[in-house]
Amino acid sequence: MNRTKIERMRTSSARSWSAISALALLALTGCGAESEPVENPHTGQSAPAGANETAEDEASVAPELSRQEAAVQRGSQRAGSFGFDKAQAATAEELKQLRDSEAPQASGVHPAQCADALATIDSSPAQLSEQSARIDFGSDTFTGTGTVEAAVLEGAEATDWLAEFRQNVQTLTSDCEELEFVVDGQKFAFTTNSLDTEADTVGLSWQRKPLLAGSQSAAQEGTVNSQVMVAEQDGALFLVSFIGDEPATSGEFTQIGQKILAAMKEEK
Repeated sequence: MNRTKIERMRTSSARSWSAISALALLALTGCGAESEPVENPHTGQSAPAGANETAEDEASVAPELSRQEAAVQRGSQRAGSFGFDKAQAATAEELKQLRDSEAPQASGVHPAQCADALATIDSSPAQLSEQSARIDFGSDTFTGTGTVEAAVLEGAEATDWLAEFRQNVQTLTSDCEELEFVVDGQKFAFTTNSLDTEADTVGLSWQRKPLLAGSQSAAQEGTVNSQVMVAEQDGALFLVSFIGDEPATSGEFTQIGQKILAAMKEEK
């Protein structure tokens, strides 16, 4: 399989991200900037649209798909309607690696009282359950990546996780809007904002910038912007995120993300 930009970004982002990586969706898979063919295996099931397919070319959600697979496929198709016409689904092996992996831990968090909130949101639905699915999507006009994830949990696990996530997002956006931390020897400045979303959705917008002495241009090039939205429905978690250049945190992308999230929740 060709090593496309989706794959390169997936690899580099998983290494460079820190706290909240999973939500940002670790994947930072910047699918959009190249037009190389992309294979889309989907855990052995019907795959979502490939990198060369548009949303109009996608088949409707197949009845044999699991609940989580159908949800991310609906999300990918809705993203396609906004021009995100490149997509790649995570394989079963990639999802397992995501569940088993440990992101680099942030140290030296300042203010120190923000450390717990920062650490506890470093997860995403796809990491919480074997019944999970994920698709990364992009376009030629967006330097970055969008991600949809869905996971089916047991009992009250989904509502409990979302409640804790909501609490930590509130902490980060009210008491920890500006903080600093160190990951793998590199110091970062980290800023957060809440998102204007539906009441049942928890949203977080953030920017991470490397603090490099005497190198403003390098710091600017290393800046990452992201927003993530998560909702729960009937024991399942649904996530939409964007990560990349400044448009990733725009109000336009927030509106698009909410429509994608709504499509994921449109279960028959």
